[in-house]
Amino acid sequence: DIEMNYRLYHTGDQWRVYDIVIENISLASNYRSEFAGIVRKDKMTGLIEKLKEKQTNRKAEEAAKGA
Repeated sequence: DIEMNYRLYHTGDQWRVYDIVIENISLASNYRSEFAGIVRKDKMTGLIEKLKEKQTNRKAEEAAKGA
């Protein structure tokens, strides 16, 4: 078993998840640190390009699974 906690906020009549913490490691903090390192090295355009590349690869993988 692994402990998993959700950080939520309430808006209107809905609860929304803004972070997941697994074994005291915050997913949001992890991404924030990773993105900051990319921005320092490759500037904001580098981060955007990496995110676009990941999205393109994910779509290609999904299309291949459906074929």
